[in-house]
Amino acid sequence: MGLSLRNGDYVPDGTGGLRRTEGREALLEQVLFRLTARRGTFPFLPELGSRLWQLGPLPAARRQSAAEQYVAEALAAEHGTAVRYVTAAQTLPLGATVLTVYPPVGTGKDDNERGLSLRADCGDFALLLTGDMSAAAEQRLAEAYDLSGTDVLVAGHHGSKYATSAELLEAAQPEVAVISVGSNSYGHPSTEALRRLTAAGAAICRTDLQGTVRISWNRGDDHGL
Repeated sequence: MGLSLRNGDYVPDGTGGLRRTEGREALLEQVLFRLTARRGTFPFLPELGSRLWQLGPLPAARRQSAAEQYVAEALAAEHGTAVRYVTAAQTLPLGATVLTVYPPVGTGKDDNERGLSLRADCGDFALLLTGDMSAAAEQRLAEAYDLSGTDVLVAGHHGSKYATSAELLEAAQPEVAVISVGSNSYGHPSTEALRRLTAAGAAICRTDLQGTVRISWNRGDDHGL
């Protein structure tokens, strides 16, 4: 959501001017101002304002994540969408497919370490998405859960050299790796990640070279990608 929670920022005063905010008021104003910009109207969401005012006693390091949580919950409630917090692996049935949602396994403060991982299983076909987690987090994921039998792996962090580690590839043993990447200044996909995928025997598909990648799977004894 990208909330910037800084004291001393200037916000509209409601009469065409600006005013400087401090402390908890700055936090509340920043959140509501950004929601107004995103939605085009003032975000009248029940209980959101009172919850944001309660953030003051929290440690500064917790305020932004708590504010993002409150805003997400308020927006979800407005649309009647249930919010589920994942602290242990959960399985969700989706027709013939079972979606397994893994909780965050990273330990750093980086948002990339706080993301969820997903595995979709349909019969004997499996696809794994690890998001932007680091190699260290990938190793913890592989140690905590059985990732074997993965047919398709969506390469981590657009092919960054810091993801799609040898430990993850050994655990998942994917037949195909899909790298979602476009023109960028980061050098993605990295030579290191490509070499690891090649060494693991995975066929590589890249959206920057091939465009949209569509995966087809044939059921039965002679199934294949």
